Amino acid sequence: MGGDWGAGGVHNAGGDHNTSGVHNEFSGGSADYVVMAGHIDKVTITAPGAAVTPVDRAALELARMVGAQWRAEAGVRGLLDAAALPVRWTLDEEPGELATAGGPEELAEAYLALPRGRLVVLGGPGSGKSTLAVLLVLALLSRFGPGDRVPVLLSSASWDPAAEHLHTWLARRISEEYPRLLRAECGGAQGPARLIEAERVLLVLDGLDELPQGRRAVALQRLNESVPGDAPVIMTSRAQEYWAAVREADVLRSATVARANPVGVEELVDYLRAAVPAHRTAQWRPVIDAPRSEPDGPLATALASPLMVGLLRAVHVTRPADPAVLLDRTLLPDAGAVENHLLDSLVATAFPDTPPAPGLPGPRRRWRAAAAERWLGGLAVDLGRRGTEDIAWWQVGVPNWQRAVAAGLVGAVLGFVSVWPLPTGEPVFALITAALGAGFYGDAASGTPRYVPHRKPVTRSWPWQRPRPPLIALVVVLPVLALLVLIYVAFWDIGAASGHQWVALLMTPAPVLGVWAGALLGRSAASDDAATPPQSATRALRRAAGAAVVVGSLATFAGIAAVLLVAHGLNAAVAALLATFGMHAGLVALLRSQPGRYAVARVVLAARGRLPWRLTAFLQDAYRNGVLRQAGSVYQFRHARVRERLTRRQVAVSKGSVRRR
Repeated sequence: MGGDWGAGGVHNAGGDHNTSGVHNEFSGGSADYVVMAGHIDKVTITAPGAAVTPVDRAALELARMVGAQWRAEAGVRGLLDAAALPVRWTLDEEPGELATAGGPEELAEAYLALPRGRLVVLGGPGSGKSTLAVLLVLALLSRFGPGDRVPVLLSSASWDPAAEHLHTWLARRISEEYPRLLRAECGGAQGPARLIEAERVLLVLDGLDELPQGRRAVALQRLNESVPGDAPVIMTSRAQEYWAAVREADVLRSATVARANPVGVEELVDYLRAAVPAHRTAQWRPVIDAPRSEPDGPLATALASPLMVGLLRAVHVTRPADPAVLLDRTLLPDAGAVENHLLDSLVATAFPDTPPAPGLPGPRRRWRAAAAERWLGGLAVDLGRRGTEDIAWWQVGVPNWQRAVAAGLVGAVLGFVSVWPLPTGEPVFALITAALGAGFYGDAASGTPRYVPHRKPVTRSWPWQRPRPPLIALVVVLPVLALLVLIYVAFWDIGAASGHQWVALLMTPAPVLGVWAGALLGRSAASDDAATPPQSATRALRRAAGAAVVVGSLATFAGIAAVLLVAHGLNAAVAALLATFGMHAGLVALLRSQPGRYAVARVVLAARGRLPWRLTAFLQDAYRNGVLRQAGSVYQFRHARVRERLTRRQVAVSKGSVRRR
């Protein structure tokens, strides 16, 4: 309520709490807003034009991006379906239970009823811990208001608690996953850190068990040190790994523990009845009735895990496959065999060798099932070797010598063809430039170790995205413009004296056009919301390409300027040679970047058959069809058990025999 209240009056003839006989009057003067009522329980006054700090703007923007990110992910996972599988969690204190069946309002109410908002979610593999974390984030965001903390869900796998403070890691991960927060209006590069300092972030730490064994106890210690006992925090973990870490350190202090309940027989039956299409009910009736008739049988035991229920739907319900195999005790004698059948069938179901039936989901492109399993198996083995669950573009790599050979071959070809067509080109000169190109390109591609574990490459903002006082901007920009004008005048005089004015006309705009083109390639890097894996890789490549264009144009400009100043003249052959020099400088700069090395590694791995040529498209299809899930700017396998099973099969294939256990 606001405005300039005049000398007029407001009269309410009603009693304090009695609305009968209410008579409201307003007379004289002027007012922007007038509110009259017989009884008002609560009044909230917001002054127009109230100061909104960068922290407030950053919190609102972060809440919007987090909500959009996890609503989309929950939709892909089917967590928002009306007939989603209900999962219940037992709490060790009031309100006694968390349930996913009641919708976001009920889930938020149950969490907010906890004494301190500190929650540890424990369960076995596939019990739905990550699902509960996603639903809690969405439930809390549905109640988000001014001054509230923004729930931010992050995987613990990228945190080294012995080397990085919790708040430093949290600020870094927020800036990586939500680059829009780095804009000036949200506080610039320090925006995420200021959000944390202002206590506007609620950390939802998913997967303590994903940390190496030696780091889990240290992580618990750092959480207790960095997050005060009255501050809310949510953490998920496998139960066995959590209690092992507690024995070495301490529990998460003042936290309520939520323990996963197995899927009940009646809940499972009701879910299957709702999920199976009506025209297939008769075919499915024996399978639906089996858990009731044999509650301790292999099928009911296997489907006590939400993960296995989800795999059952992906493998059998959404496909016209005969579900009778699930009751075949010869093929599937126990619960473990049922689980392995579902795990092994996932990739073949997601990438069928035949086109899917009309109306059924399928990959947008045709990938052979055997090739898809080989590629995914190779990724699974590599993830296990590196001790991470994240399929990240910046961790796709090959040994240094392979990158050097691949880039060296490209450099040799480019070096040869860049001078051979020139009027001065001679075979010996072309061979020399080919050798130089091979050396420079090979050295540029092999300059860093294969992997940068658990850390996304630093992405620096472009100059106009950084908050700068106007005076500083003028001090920087005006001298640069004046220098370009002086250079243009000097080159025009040199060109006029030698009859080569065209050189001055063509070369002077070169650095401006180069910087402009590079800026267009790199500018959108900070304009996206939450970074998806394809966007993350594309944005990084775009930035690197933009930098390469800038380097190449400036190198060409410098070379031509040097020749003009020394020789007072320039012919077409030398100008072309210097232009190719700029091209090489730009490409070498690209190869020295992490995105450039990623591009080389992709080509090498695809040529060896270890990855598809269209890697991004393949991973997108694997994600759409339920083999992978998305966690911010990286992909992960749908569950660690899927990765572990693919790893075993890939290792068995590499040894020459496929074992189905």
